[in-house]
This record gives sequence, structure tokens and C-alpha cells, in this order.
Amino acid sequence: MGLIGGSPFYSQGFERYLYAGLLESEGRWEDAVRWYGSFASNSIFDFVYLAPSHVRRGLLLERQGQKGLAADHYRRPLELYRGSDEIGILVREAREGLVRMGADAPADTLALPGRSATQQLEGQTIASRKDLSRAPRIAR
Repeated sequence: MGLIGGSPFYSQGFERYLYAGLLESEGRWEDAVRWYGSFASNSIFDFVYLAPSHVRRGLLLERQGQKGLAADHYRRPLELYRGSDEIGILVREAREGLVRMGADAPADTLALPGRSATQQLEGQTIASRKDLSRAPRIAR
């Protein structure tokens, strides 16, 4: 299936994400799950919402007692961020969701077992986390 690539305004990703959140806040969880599911194959501009939408779907499915499906959605952000040196709140929420579901995270994703992202980053400088040799220089 091809992705619509013309305009971030045409895909209306931001509006769809907000609408899904509104449905969630109104207790219309099934509808919210459906709207959060609209980010997988619509537009390249929707990819920014893909990982957060999986975490939200995981939370909603967990609330509905659908642990297997919830665990699947919690795994997706970990797979999407595999190999990234940025360990953020989405990854933490996804890992915590997997723990609540009693499921395992993909083996080679981000955080080391038993260590939080903060513990992993302690003692590291920015330069040791990223190769800054090719970073653009900012003129002052």
C-alpha cells in the first residue's frame, strides 16, 4: 500500500491524534483505538504519531482486559526505536506496559534489563552517546 506523501496538512495526522485523544477522554475507548490505528499506513507525515499511538492503544486495550493485544502494541514502539540512542518516555511507558502484561520486550531493544534509562546514561557525556564529529557548527 502506498503512502500519501504530498503534505502533512492533507494527512491531518495532528487532528486525527487529537481526535483519538478526545474519544479516549470521553470513555469511547474502542473508537479511540480505531483512530489511533490510522497512523500505520496513511502518510509519511504520520510516522511521528506511530509510536505514541501504539502506546495509547496498548493502554486502552489493557484497560479493556485485552492483555495479548495490549502487549503487542507495547512492543511496537520498542521495535520502532530499536538501535536508537534516545531513550524517552514512550519507550519507558511501553516497557512498563509489557511488565504489567507479564510479557517480554524484544531482546535487542534499547534499555538493558534491570537498568533504567537514567542508570544507563549516568557517567556518559553527550559526546560518548553520539558521534558529534559530523555535527554542523553553529556560527556565533
